[in-house]
Amino acid sequence: MDRGGRGSEFTIRYRSVSKYVPVDVAQLRPKGSYKQLLEQRTHPIDHLVEQHGSVPPSLLQERACPTCESTESRHELDKDHLTLVRCTHCDIVYVNPIFDEAHYHETYGSTYYQRIVRDLGEASHDYRVRRFGTERVDATARHLGGPTDATPACLDVGAPGLSWRRRAIAAGAPAALT
Repeated sequence: MDRGGRGSEFTIRYRSVSKYVPVDVAQLRPKGSYKQLLEQRTHPIDHLVEQHGSVPPSLLQERACPTCESTESRHELDKDHLTLVRCTHCDIVYVNPIFDEAHYHETYGSTYYQRIVRDLGEASHDYRVRRFGTERVDATARHLGGPTDATPACLDVGAPGLSWRRRAIAAGAPAALT
């Protein structure tokens, strides 16, 4: 594959199917916790709509495109009481307007939300660290050319979970999280 006319090739080496480690969904999402999260994903917004008939504009703020910072967009669709727009410059689809920061703090700090996080996350935490953390730390060490028992420093930028970072730290790697 040509990388932008620079003359060098970029190859992605895929593993054979037999080398993939299966995911134990029962341990990853115990007691239907993920189904519960999906069913209740709009609960805080639904509550606002029940109270006010719609999401109060005072809780929303306009934003620029999170990728290119353009303020030019067009309506894409409405979903879960929110509007998704498409940036006319870079084509990314994002929510606009978004809730103000105070609303996010209130929602994510609520007892209701903390219960969802507990039910979804805590029960599967050890499994995620063992299953995904160890695999990613080992893959990172192999990619960097070191032995799999090496402890390279890691910088975790925007990862959706902390499993691999916690495993790296447990193995002695200096780590930072952004």
